[in-house]
Amino acid sequence: MDSSFVPMNSAKFIVPHVLQEDSFDCGLACVCMILKALGFVNLNLWEVRNKVIVSSIWTIDLAFLLRNYLPELDFTFYTAYAGARVQYKNDKFYRSSFDEDENRVNRLFSIAKNSNIKVIRMVLPLEDFKRFLSNSRFAIIALVNAKLLDCQRCQEARRICCVPLCNNIDSLVDTLRGHDYV
Repeated sequence: MDSSFVPMNSAKFIVPHVLQEDSFDCGLACVCMILKALGFVNLNLWEVRNKVIVSSIWTIDLAFLLRNYLPELDFTFYTAYAGARVQYKNDKFYRSSFDEDENRVNRLFSIAKNSNIKVIRMVLPLEDFKRFLSNSRFAIIALVNAKLLDCQRCQEARRICCVPLCNNIDSLVDTLRGHDYV
């Protein structure tokens, strides 16, 4: 499939939805959505996935992927931790490749500035999320572990929440917790 670039002609930033296909490609699906919104209308997840040589994708990989597609794109990568967190070593998702990933991820962080990738180590306040998103000219990729999301409405009703079923995902943004992202 052709992933030719068609520049945006709208001031409003409309992001088409791309479903992830595997447990490791949520970030890749997010990058694909952003790239489609920026003009790569025929791009698909398979093409994006083939640009990355590993299956344990870290957020810094996403920043380099965006830079690869759009060398002049102005974006900022906010992160609570600049590097591979040793705490993830025993996490099921990272366990099998953490040692290799740690070196690669730390190297990518160390060369980010010279690769024209702005990395700011800070937790982006929720008010900034809201401000950026209300502008309709910005997009935010915020990767979270859905198992760590709590739905207050479901808790108040004393039932177990299944995010896709309870339809309260919009209200979850205000109560997002986990992994120091918000």
